[in-house]
Amino acid sequence: WRITVLVLVINAAGYIAMRAFKSSHGLALTGLLGGFVSSTATIAAMSVHSRTTPSLTHAAVAGAALSSLSTALQLMLILYLTNPLLANQLLSALSVMTLVAIIYGGWLARDAGQAQTSHELPGRAFEFKRSFGFALLVTVVMFISAWLADRYGALGASLGVALAGFADVHAAAASAATLAAYGSVPTDQAIVGILLALSTNTISKVIVAFV
Repeated sequence: WRITVLVLVINAAGYIAMRAFKSSHGLALTGLLGGFVSSTATIAAMSVHSRTTPSLTHAAVAGAALSSLSTALQLMLILYLTNPLLANQLLSALSVMTLVAIIYGGWLARDAGQAQTSHELPGRAFEFKRSFGFALLVTVVMFISAWLADRYGALGASLGVALAGFADVHAAAASAATLAAYGSVPTDQAIVGILLALSTNTISKVIVAFV
């Protein structure tokens, strides 16, 4: 239910931001801010805007890309708070992710600025059907990930962290960094787990955007 409400709120925020800015730049800003809450949910919301209004596709993709920027920034903050040594070793990879999101999101946001929204905005502030569908998708992915983690737990902490990334990369990364800080797992193994969690989380985003 929290996921459903989250998607509804992000959809409404995009709708309100478009009215406030009188242009598609509102979606890019919403994507950036929404990414700090949930980048996956933000991408789902951006996909709704793109599907209902094809002329806003560039703006929606800009918002989706900028939500990934928020993911990287938030992840760096969490890692530095839990394990600075590990965070320093991941800084180069996260910096590349940040740079790509800034360049791609900024480029699309610039192009999107040329597309003005009409006085009567299409769609609705609250899209209940798509929000429920997204919540169901995430729930299924979480159940499958939990079952795989239980069945193949012998593969080690890296597999568990990677599977957790399907649901929430920040929680997965924080767990791995904390385990490494206390010496429960080697730092190198924790880094591999976090990078795998980022990869599995990206797969979740792609699936959500496609659906």
